[in-house]
Amino acid sequence: MKKFNDFMYDGSKWKVALFTFSFFFVFSCLLITVLGMTASDSGVDVVTTRIKISVVISSAFTLFVMNLISMSKQSQKFWDKAKEVELFIDEAETLEELKAIYEGEFATLRQMSLGTPHRYEVLRILTIMDTKSKYLK
Repeated sequence: MKKFNDFMYDGSKWKVALFTFSFFFVFSCLLITVLGMTASDSGVDVVTTRIKISVVISSAFTLFVMNLISMSKQSQKFWDKAKEVELFIDEAETLEELKAIYEGEFATLRQMSLGTPHRYEVLRILTIMDTKSKYLK
């Protein structure tokens, strides 16, 4: 399972997309066949209809999975940057350094924010900066 997760997260986008599309294509073809969602005739039209439906379903799921992976990578970058900014704040010894962190690294972190957990982390770091600024000269 670890190798699969590494492939999905670290693999090249086109390989992941091709694998995901293939998986969902086969799955949806089998599902449509088993459930008999198309006409009960056994002609060429039925096969092409099943293929068309499977292509649409697998394309939608592939886009969903690729978006999910992309958002996961962006979130991980945010959390890594948050740790880095917090270390910079801990090492700051003057108000000028703290102001430079606020205008540079912290502004970048704020732009990387995607959702509520990220916003809470940004607020937490901002609170740390405010508290530390009261004790620096």
